[in-house]
Amino acid sequence: APTADAPTLTYDFAGEALRADAAPPTAADAAPTTSGKAAIRAAFRAIQPAVRACYQAALARTPGLTGTLTVQVRLEGAAGVGIVADEPEVHDDPAAPIGDATLAACVGAAAASLELPMPAEDVAVVVHYPYQLAP
Repeated sequence: APTADAPTLTYDFAGEALRADAAPPTAADAAPTTSGKAAIRAAFRAIQPAVRACYQAALARTPGLTGTLTVQVRLEGAAGVGIVADEPEVHDDPAAPIGDATLAACVGAAAASLELPMPAEDVAVVVHYPYQLAP
């Protein structure tokens, strides 16, 4: 596991949030890659249909529900272990809060299925990935 002074890379995808109502990813969008940010982007696009299903269920409970949920996950390259990932966290965006704990839990469950690339050994990677949700 990375030491306290090991580098931490932060990938913030705030400028390219996925909309839940966008078209599903194409095979090219979801194709695995090996580069850091591109592979992470592809992994989050691959769970977009599950996030959309979570949102559709939330809309059935609360019509007109809008806002942004951000998934945060921490990855570490560990010798002989591979990826050590913390459980994904899902946060309301303070600027556009949703306030639906069931939706957040569903998105968190979808994020738990992410297939993310292993970072370099002794490097921690923190990812912030927003989903803009609007009917």
